[in-house]
Amino acid sequence: VSLGESGTTVVPVDEGHPQAHSAVRNSIGGFALSNAMALLMQDAGCMVPEGLTWPIAGRLAKERLGHVATKDFEIELRDDLSSIAGQPRCCELPGSSVAFEAKAGEGLRCTEQLFNPSSVVGGEIRGCVGISDLAMNSLRLQSDISLRGKMLENILLVGGSSMFAGLQERLSHELKMKSPWVAPGTKVENVRVHALADRDILAWLGGAALAECDVLRQLCTSRKDFFKNGPV
Repeated sequence: VSLGESGTTVVPVDEGHPQAHSAVRNSIGGFALSNAMALLMQDAGCMVPEGLTWPIAGRLAKERLGHVATKDFEIELRDDLSSIAGQPRCCELPGSSVAFEAKAGEGLRCTEQLFNPSSVVGGEIRGCVGISDLAMNSLRLQSDISLRGKMLENILLVGGSSMFAGLQERLSHELKMKSPWVAPGTKVENVRVHALADRDILAWLGGAALAECDVLRQLCTSRKDFFKNGPV
């Protein structure tokens, strides 16, 4: 499950081979979350300093304040509003002494659209489903039911927009509730979501590892050959 800047993509992988026919995608990613946070800041009456645009301010506040409700959004939003401890509530904006204080649960409300697109600030994104439903839709395209259970036991969360606190727990919770409908016979306790500490740079790490492979080096063209023969 890859949460990137432009959207979220789910790709099943079996024995190292991506199952392209089962890959699905939506358009809710880091960019949409940054815009949502910017709108929440404007609704709260925040003003950005000169030289700072709203998209950048929204991204900074999203990265600083964003966190995900681990189970029940409404309950945790009420707890967030009544608690003075826990998640960060203030984000200083560069270039001035202006700071945005999240008094209305903006950190939770911004990220909730990952799971509930109808909560999108400024209007629902049509045709989009939450990331847990997106994962289930991908598995439904996989005809081998036994393979569905195997994949539910090895879900890998990656991408820069997957770094929010609580995201791993929320995705695991929702997938466990939905798994009996997609993979009958799979034990709920076996559904696991893995989230590595460096998951925001896994694409770069994978590219670096691929570049070190001897097979890839054999396919590469040297600078000398390129200028001699030109592009293929």
